[in-house]
Amino acid sequence: MSEQECLLEHEYDGIKEYDNPTPAWWHVIFWISIFFAIPYAFFFHFSPMGWSVHDAYDSEIAAFYQAKFAKFGQLESDEATIVGLMLNENYMAATAGTYQVKCASCHGKSGEGLVGPNMTDDFYKNIKTIEEIHRVISEGVVAKGMPAWGRQLGPNQLVLLSAYIASLRGAQPLPGAKAAEGEQLPPWPDHPMLSFEDESEDAG
Repeated sequence: MSEQECLLEHEYDGIKEYDNPTPAWWHVIFWISIFFAIPYAFFFHFSPMGWSVHDAYDSEIAAFYQAKFAKFGQLESDEATIVGLMLNENYMAATAGTYQVKCASCHGKSGEGLVGPNMTDDFYKNIKTIEEIHRVISEGVVAKGMPAWGRQLGPNQLVLLSAYIASLRGAQPLPGAKAAEGEQLPPWPDHPMLSFEDESEDAG
């Protein structure tokens, strides 16, 4: 075929173009990208297992503070420590990822209660005092299907998670929150906020 025969009939400002078909490999990549986009969109936008850039950032912050805690020895699981940690927004932000992975499937993303009890009201089924949260998380509630996280989480993670659970109290009203269960407890006791490192240090 001559060069003239390869030219298309249309012309723009005196410019003509060759009739060059798109390569087959380009079509293959095009269709693969379309088919790949379907599960990709479902996973990251609709699946509970998907994650976002915000989740990745929260994970990095959590790792940062976990490294910080490792320098200060083992945290106590007493009342003053749990309340003091609960009041520290940085520590609670660092622990939010642990809660989402280990607890949210039963207790809800915000603690509103799904299979497990609502953690945002003033009623509790298995504890009488704030430090007993640590015991329930560590030992589980076998009769109710709650696992013993003490077998999977480190000592400091358990104390931090106890503080995070305690911090969810008072977040009512939450849409679709599960009805109150158990016994109403008095407000958590007062203790000063706990901090183990220079809060001015860059966490980002």
